[in-house]
Amino acid sequence: MENKLKQESSNCIQVVLFGPETTAKTTLSQQLAQYYKSIWVPEYARKYLQKKWDNEHKTCELQDLLPIAIGQIKNENKLAKKTDTVLICDTD
Repeated sequence: MENKLKQESSNCIQVVLFGPETTAKTTLSQQLAQYYKSIWVPEYARKYLQKKWDNEHKTCELQDLLPIAIGQIKNENKLAKKTDTVLICDTD
């Protein structure tokens, strides 16, 4: 399991935006990536929890935290390989 949560080394600077919901992290992430001509990593939890709601009509539960963390790290590792400048992460 620990390997699934390990950030792989990369040649980019990783910038993470964090804060409460509806504070424009996604908008700012997209704009920063565009400004720096790079890429951004969407918040994995948003997609994960929307799918959970659509399928089960349930919100976030304790057992969702590990799959969300693994999904976020997986996406960050994947996208970090696609840039050598800056990677903007909409949360972490």
